[in-house]
Amino acid sequence: MTKLIVLLLAIAVTGCNNDRTAHIEQEIAKIKNAPAVEPDAIPEQYVSDFYIYTAQNLRSPFIAPSLAGALSQKGRTVVYPDQSRVKGKLEQVALENLLFKGTIGRDNRMLALIQDDTGKVHRVQPGMYLGPNYGRVLSIGKDKIAIMEIIPNGSEGYVERPRTMVLVAGAK
Repeated sequence: MTKLIVLLLAIAVTGCNNDRTAHIEQEIAKIKNAPAVEPDAIPEQYVSDFYIYTAQNLRSPFIAPSLAGALSQKGRTVVYPDQSRVKGKLEQVALENLLFKGTIGRDNRMLALIQDDTGKVHRVQPGMYLGPNYGRVLSIGKDKIAIMEIIPNGSEGYVERPRTMVLVAGAK
């Protein structure tokens, strides 16, 4: 067994000492003896003109317009309708089918008179809801009602949309 180990060691030592390494050593010696080459001069740096960028508030030209609109929606506050709230009679009628017939009360306590699609007139005050899109009455004036609706934004959320109802002409 020891003879076999000695024989393998002899083959391994003689295998590393052949002409393959001699060729590499000659190339290394040739490179070391070659004269040194001067490097190229460092090129002169170009100094650009000063420029003030003023288009930071515009849409990026690298984003499609449809995607830019969706991304701008993401920056807004998240709004969700109150699904657990019991809906009133006027929330079952589209805003387009409701008529603002007039007001009663004084400036600090104004009530609006709204006629539904059946002809019945309802008294509405700020904070109440109108229409199927969760339209909350913000304020009531002598000739208009300010409403804030919560509508789907087309993807996965909702967005607020202001609406206004105006007094129907000749309805006093």
